[in-house]
Amino acid sequence: MSEKADSIIGIGTHIVVNISFSGDMRIDGPVRGDVTELGNEPSTLILSDRPCGGDDKSF
Repeated sequence: MSEKADSIIGIGTHIVVNISFSGDMRIDGPVRGDVTELGNEPSTLILSDRPCGGDDKSF
């Protein structure tokens, strides 16, 4: 994996969608939906171990 992720979903961002990615992706915020890797090249998905506001009832 490179030093820099190709795609980032930052903490405090709430995503309600299905995500398809290639390369490296880091997710720091909550995602509701499917996350899938595309293509024939190796990909890396990094999930944050930081709390992401689980008390937020609007998500």
